[in-house]
Amino acid sequence: MDDVYFIQGLKKKKEKVLRQVIDCYGGYVYTIVNNILGDAMQPEDVEETVSDIFWNLWRYAKQLDKHRPLKPYLVSIARNAARNKLRSYHLTSPLEDWDAGEEDILCANLEQKEQLAIVENTLQEFSPLDREIFLLYYYYYEKIHSIAERYELTDSKVKMTLHRIRKRCKQRLEEHGYE
Repeated sequence: MDDVYFIQGLKKKKEKVLRQVIDCYGGYVYTIVNNILGDAMQPEDVEETVSDIFWNLWRYAKQLDKHRPLKPYLVSIARNAARNKLRSYHLTSPLEDWDAGEEDILCANLEQKEQLAIVENTLQEFSPLDREIFLLYYYYYEKIHSIAERYELTDSKVKMTLHRIRKRCKQRLEEHGYE
């Protein structure tokens, strides 16, 4: 099954297709939400948020574009839903400490798009492993210890890698007049 099939089925409100989407992407969405909410909330809250994500996918299926992949859309919905859940409980996430990784906020206007381009260009200066670590932590909210285990690194090595990338991104942004 491909995303075009899923999107067409969701637009036609076929419950069978929604179940197939959940089977295909449910674990992935759960992992993202759990990485964001896991330490701050109960498992029931994580499951409720995941359910809400698929409910909203169902409700707003008419807005889906069959020419765009479903997975990045679900990632975006999952990240936003989990962050909104944290905000509703007045909790914070790692990205709220550093806005340069939040693409939905950076893309709000032309100036922020330029900042995103600077960060993306800066990331190209790092090794593929360093970029992967950065994306796993700031985009997928994976825990430092989990990233370290995945790549057989120490926690401090992962923290240092993130520190170096943040420092370089901040430096590049300042060079372009951003503070």
